[in-house]
Amino acid sequence: MSAKPKPIETAGEEGQKPDTGLRDLLGYRMKRCFNALRSDLLDTLEPFGLKMISFSVLNVICDSRALRQADISTILSIERPNLVAVLDEFERLELISRKVDPGDKRAFLISPTLKGLALRKAALIAVKVHEQRAMADLDETQIGDLMNFLDLVENRLAK
Repeated sequence: MSAKPKPIETAGEEGQKPDTGLRDLLGYRMKRCFNALRSDLLDTLEPFGLKMISFSVLNVICDSRALRQADISTILSIERPNLVAVLDEFERLELISRKVDPGDKRAFLISPTLKGLALRKAALIAVKVHEQRAMADLDETQIGDLMNFLDLVENRLAK
Protein backbone atom coordinates (compact mmCIF):
# COMPACT_ATOMS: atom_id res chain seq x y z
CA MET A 1 0.00 0.00 0.00
CA SER A 2 1.27 3.49 -0.77
CA ALA A 3 1.54 5.93 2.09
CA LYS A 4 -0.95 8.77 1.94
CA PRO A 5 0.40 12.14 3.07
CA LYS A 6 -1.17 13.57 6.19
CA PRO A 7 -2.74 17.02 5.78
CA ILE A 8 -0.93 19.88 7.46
CA GLU A 9 -3.18 21.54 9.96
CA THR A 10 -1.02 24.65 10.43
CA ALA A 11 -2.99 27.80 9.76
CA GLY A 12 -1.48 30.71 7.83
CA GLU A 13 -2.46 34.34 8.10
CA GLU A 14 -6.05 35.00 9.09
CA GLY A 15 -6.58 31.31 9.90
CA GLN A 16 -5.98 30.16 6.30
CA LYS A 17 -4.19 26.96 5.42
CA PRO A 18 -0.68 27.49 4.03
CA ASP A 19 -1.68 26.53 0.47
CA THR A 20 -4.79 28.74 0.29
CA GLY A 21 -3.28 30.97 -2.40
CA LEU A 22 -2.07 28.00 -4.40
CA ARG A 23 -5.56 26.54 -4.46
CA ASP A 24 -6.56 29.43 -6.76
CA LEU A 25 -4.22 27.97 -9.40
CA LEU A 26 -5.63 25.40 -11.82
CA GLY A 27 -2.37 23.45 -12.14
CA TYR A 28 -1.98 23.12 -8.38
CA ARG A 29 -5.56 21.89 -7.96
CA MET A 30 -5.15 19.42 -10.83
CA LYS A 31 -1.88 18.15 -9.35
CA ARG A 32 -3.47 17.58 -5.93
CA CYS A 33 -6.39 15.78 -7.55
CA PHE A 34 -4.00 13.67 -9.64
CA ASN A 35 -1.95 12.77 -6.57
CA ALA A 36 -5.06 11.57 -4.73
CA LEU A 37 -6.25 9.59 -7.78
CA ARG A 38 -2.77 8.12 -8.37
CA SER A 39 -2.40 6.96 -4.78
CA ASP A 40 -5.74 5.13 -4.87
CA LEU A 41 -5.04 3.77 -8.36
CA LEU A 42 -1.68 2.35 -7.26
CA ASP A 43 -3.44 0.56 -4.40
CA THR A 44 -6.04 -0.72 -6.89
CA LEU A 45 -3.44 -2.03 -9.36
CA GLU A 46 -1.07 -3.56 -6.80
CA PRO A 47 -2.88 -6.93 -6.53
CA PHE A 48 -2.48 -7.32 -10.31
CA GLY A 49 1.25 -6.61 -10.23
CA LEU A 50 0.70 -3.48 -12.31
CA LYS A 51 1.59 0.18 -11.99
CA MET A 52 0.06 3.11 -13.84
CA ILE A 53 2.49 2.88 -16.74
CA SER A 54 2.29 -0.89 -17.14
CA PHE A 55 -1.52 -0.78 -16.92
CA SER A 56 -1.55 1.86 -19.68
CA VAL A 57 0.82 -0.13 -21.88
CA LEU A 58 -1.19 -3.32 -21.41
CA ASN A 59 -4.41 -1.51 -22.34
CA VAL A 60 -2.98 -0.05 -25.52
CA ILE A 61 -1.60 -3.44 -26.55
CA CYS A 62 -4.88 -5.23 -25.80
CA ASP A 63 -6.94 -2.60 -27.63
CA SER A 64 -4.72 -2.61 -30.73
CA ARG A 65 -3.73 -6.31 -30.87
CA ALA A 66 -0.62 -5.72 -33.01
CA LEU A 67 1.43 -2.56 -32.62
CA ARG A 68 5.04 -1.66 -33.14
CA GLN A 69 6.99 -0.70 -30.06
CA ALA A 70 7.52 2.80 -31.48
CA ASP A 71 3.75 3.22 -31.89
CA ILE A 72 3.11 2.35 -28.24
CA SER A 73 5.82 4.80 -27.20
CA THR A 74 4.21 7.57 -29.26
CA ILE A 75 0.63 6.84 -28.16
CA LEU A 76 1.52 6.96 -24.47
CA SER A 77 4.34 9.54 -24.67
CA ILE A 78 6.75 7.08 -23.03
CA GLU A 79 10.50 7.14 -23.55
CA ARG A 80 11.46 4.06 -25.54
CA PRO A 81 13.96 2.70 -22.96
CA ASN A 82 11.25 2.85 -20.28
CA LEU A 83 8.83 1.05 -22.58
CA VAL A 84 11.38 -1.66 -23.36
CA ALA A 85 11.65 -2.49 -19.65
CA VAL A 86 7.85 -2.85 -19.39
CA LEU A 87 7.66 -4.97 -22.54
CA ASP A 88 10.52 -7.20 -21.41
CA GLU A 89 8.70 -7.83 -18.13
CA PHE A 90 5.41 -8.48 -19.96
CA GLU A 91 7.14 -10.96 -22.25
CA ARG A 92 8.77 -12.69 -19.26
CA LEU A 93 5.32 -12.99 -17.64
CA GLU A 94 3.85 -14.25 -20.94
CA LEU A 95 1.42 -11.32 -21.19
CA ILE A 96 2.57 -10.35 -24.69
CA SER A 97 4.31 -11.81 -27.70
CA ARG A 98 6.76 -10.10 -30.03
CA LYS A 99 6.80 -11.10 -33.67
CA VAL A 100 8.82 -9.70 -36.55
CA ASP A 101 6.74 -7.24 -38.57
CA PRO A 102 6.32 -8.79 -42.04
CA GLY A 103 6.31 -5.27 -43.54
CA ASP A 104 9.55 -4.24 -41.82
CA LYS A 105 11.91 -6.99 -40.70
CA ARG A 106 13.68 -4.49 -38.38
CA ALA A 107 10.56 -3.96 -36.27
CA PHE A 108 8.51 -6.14 -33.96
CA LEU A 109 4.75 -6.29 -33.59
CA ILE A 110 3.56 -6.52 -30.00
CA SER A 111 0.41 -8.55 -29.35
CA PRO A 112 -1.37 -9.59 -26.16
CA THR A 113 -1.51 -13.24 -25.14
CA LEU A 114 -4.65 -14.78 -23.66
CA LYS A 115 -3.01 -14.35 -20.25
CA GLY A 116 -2.42 -10.66 -21.02
CA LEU A 117 -6.00 -10.16 -22.16
CA ALA A 118 -7.31 -11.81 -18.98
CA LEU A 119 -5.10 -9.67 -16.74
CA ARG A 120 -6.15 -6.52 -18.52
CA LYS A 121 -9.84 -7.44 -18.18
CA ALA A 122 -9.58 -8.06 -14.43
CA ALA A 123 -7.48 -4.95 -13.80
CA LEU A 124 -9.78 -2.78 -15.92
CA ILE A 125 -12.80 -3.87 -13.85
CA ALA A 126 -10.93 -2.86 -10.68
CA VAL A 127 -9.90 0.48 -12.19
CA LYS A 128 -13.49 1.23 -13.19
CA VAL A 129 -14.56 0.59 -9.59
CA HIS A 130 -11.75 2.92 -8.45
CA GLU A 131 -13.06 5.64 -10.79
CA GLN A 132 -16.65 5.14 -9.68
CA ARG A 133 -15.51 5.55 -6.08
CA ALA A 134 -13.51 8.68 -6.96
CA MET A 135 -16.45 10.28 -8.78
CA ALA A 136 -19.27 8.99 -6.59
CA ASP A 137 -20.51 12.51 -5.83
CA LEU A 138 -20.77 13.50 -9.50
CA ASP A 139 -23.67 12.75 -11.82
CA GLU A 140 -23.21 11.62 -15.44
CA THR A 141 -23.46 15.17 -16.78
CA GLN A 142 -20.82 16.45 -14.37
CA ILE A 143 -18.50 13.56 -15.24
CA GLY A 144 -18.97 14.29 -18.96
CA ASP A 145 -18.31 17.99 -18.36
CA LEU A 146 -15.18 17.19 -16.35
CA MET A 147 -13.84 14.95 -19.13
CA ASN A 148 -14.60 17.66 -21.72
CA PHE A 149 -12.92 20.36 -19.63
CA LEU A 150 -9.82 18.23 -19.18
CA ASP A 151 -9.70 17.60 -22.95
CA LEU A 152 -10.03 21.35 -23.62
CA VAL A 153 -7.14 22.20 -21.32
CA GLU A 154 -4.95 19.39 -22.68
CA ASN A 155 -5.67 20.27 -26.32
CA ARG A 156 -5.09 23.97 -25.70
CA LEU A 157 -1.64 23.33 -24.28
CA ALA A 158 -0.58 20.24 -26.28
CA LYS A 159 2.51 20.78 -28.34
